[in-house]
Amino acid sequence: MPIIALFISSLLLVCCAADSHPRSPKVSIAYLWSLSSDRSVAVREDCYIEGRVVLTDKFGEVQQVAVIADASGCIELKVDSRNVERLLPVDALVRVRCSGLCVGREGRKVVLGAPPTSEYVVDRIAETEVYNYVEIVDMWDMSDYAVSVAIGAVGEDDIMQYVDIDGVWFVGADEGVRWCDCDADGEFTQSLRRLSDGRDTLRVVVGAATEYAADMLPRGTLRCRGVVEWYRDSVALRIAHRHVTPINE
Repeated sequence: MPIIALFISSLLLVCCAADSHPRSPKVSIAYLWSLSSDRSVAVREDCYIEGRVVLTDKFGEVQQVAVIADASGCIELKVDSRNVERLLPVDALVRVRCSGLCVGREGRKVVLGAPPTSEYVVDRIAETEVYNYVEIVDMWDMSDYAVSVAIGAVGEDDIMQYVDIDGVWFVGADEGVRWCDCDADGEFTQSLRRLSDGRDTLRVVVGAATEYAADMLPRGTLRCRGVVEWYRDSVALRIAHRHVTPINE
């Protein structure tokens, strides 16, 4: 009996100790937006964000970032790795401890990363330090943070939103246009394509390192998912994780 009593007492002590140190408060990604400016801002609060990884370098659409979404929007987490997908796979539910990191704006984008050591608003988090800040809660998060929009309604207020666009097609797909153009040396260049719904169009920005750059644009009516960005003085969509799905009409 004394041993059992000692065990129960110890267990109660541990529980009380845990209650006396509550988990850091959860904040929204939009809250980090509210802290950001054109200069680096250190996050001094002991807080965390939780969201789904919706875009990495798996298909080369972005480089050295993981885009994380919650119900309030998206943020780019800067990571110093050539294989971010291995560290933070798409569709994983992650929890990012923000204390010790910095937030800032790159153009209209809000970015989260290590304190800057050069001219950048934030630095990339070292590959060996990623898990000091990021916890993978679930490898397959079923939360769907994509906002359904019509392309004619996409505007500046949608920058850094993860969106779902139905009933559209690529302009030029029937003429055999590829995802990316090539320069005079035959190297792929970052390119712009256009989606149409018959009334409005929306630009799609495609990075030169995109894995499917040489593929022909898909034909027919599509559903596309991606992150809205500000590119060359206007909004544009960056396809996320090659989410371009034919719709059978």
